[in-house]
Amino acid sequence: MFTEVPQDVMAVEGDDVVLICAYQGSGPTSHSIEMQWWHMRDVRLNCFLMLSVDAPHNQHMNRLSTSKNSDATKISAVKVMGSDISNYLRLSSVRREDEGLYECRVSDRSDDNTQEHKAQATLRVDFRLQGDMQVKAPRSLARHSTGGPR
Repeated sequence: MFTEVPQDVMAVEGDDVVLICAYQGSGPTSHSIEMQWWHMRDVRLNCFLMLSVDAPHNQHMNRLSTSKNSDATKISAVKVMGSDISNYLRLSSVRREDEGLYECRVSDRSDDNTQEHKAQATLRVDFRLQGDMQVKAPRSLARHSTGGPR
């Protein structure tokens, strides 16, 4: 079960963001747990932002791992022997390309049994223009359902 899940974040372009995920296995201590961080881009919001601000939009994928699954990018993977794992994802100087859904995926392997779990958080980035001016995405575009309770 998750002992800590990543939380939704609203950040300003250039801020550092940390997402935390921790999991405790339910089986004996002699098994393996793998934790992966994935990023799923919010295509609807990014299309709006590309029309609103002229900035490079392909640099983000160069900052992340190249392992892809449709619109998802695998960022990192950590594997441990035991029953506990915790990891954090640090995003330095976030940009609007970093927006989207971040998912912490856990594979809990014990004997012949594998259990898959996931926890999600959404990152929204307000972008900074010149000086202290900021532009925010309209509220209707900033809403995003992760499939959990509201």
